[in-house]
Amino acid sequence: LNTSDGTAMRTVAVDAGYGALIVAYSNECSLKDKGLDCLFCNINATKAAYGEAQGIGWKTPRQAGESVAAAYREGFDHVTVSGGFIAERRELEYYLDVAEAVREHTGLEDFNGTADIGAPLDFSVLEKYKAVGYRTIATNLEIWNEKLFGVICPGKARLCGGWRNCLAALDEELRVFGKHRVRSSLVSGIEPKASLLEGVEYLAERGVLPVLRLWNVAIGSRLEGHRTPAHDWHWDVYEKTAALYKKHGFSWEEMKSASVFTHFVPFDLFRLEAGIEAKEPAQARQTAA
Repeated sequence: LNTSDGTAMRTVAVDAGYGALIVAYSNECSLKDKGLDCLFCNINATKAAYGEAQGIGWKTPRQAGESVAAAYREGFDHVTVSGGFIAERRELEYYLDVAEAVREHTGLEDFNGTADIGAPLDFSVLEKYKAVGYRTIATNLEIWNEKLFGVICPGKARLCGGWRNCLAALDEELRVFGKHRVRSSLVSGIEPKASLLEGVEYLAERGVLPVLRLWNVAIGSRLEGHRTPAHDWHWDVYEKTAALYKKHGFSWEEMKSASVFTHFVPFDLFRLEAGIEAKEPAQARQTAA
């Protein structure tokens, strides 16, 4: 399927599994111009390698709205809007335009969307994300250890007010959006296990959904050539994280709405222990029929 301007919808909205979509507005981050890319990230290297050939150019709000609407007609029910830092931190304008386009084309006031944003310096903007229709919000801390955060995520440390401002932003997001409607990703494998799990517990206890992203060492990132921990290291972290979801009262439906399902093993461990069957959009349509 194509959008009205001829763009392939598969390059605008990507299937993340379990009925979730990702609209990555661009595989490009303005931190490159400042030399402040996160050390584990290869978003700008990918853009340099593939350019526009693989549909990595900017997605317009209209393209996003049309693509999400088409996917929702096929049984999808959640979308995360994400991407690199926009020059001059102009995320707000773009995210609001996307939300308005999705509402227009789906006809839904509540389209079950997540705005994945960098921690703002002005917390008053958070109310605007909610007002325009996003049900949930995400601010990705990436690294729990405060000192290591500044080393691994120099751009976030500088543009997002530092580690402590990121935590304060998550607290304000909880106030605006509510418990279990805020998520934050942590990269699993860069910092010591004890530190990582301390962060998982801190976030989960407060009602922020911690999402562990396996550190696969990315070609083109500044950490290329390093190695992620062994599989048993990660598996132990995943099991402990799934147990913390249960301990702190997360439900499967809340996790579905607040997250994007791409390689998040702890979610499946939680789901399987609870005996919940996860359905893809085609299965959901058949059940409804």
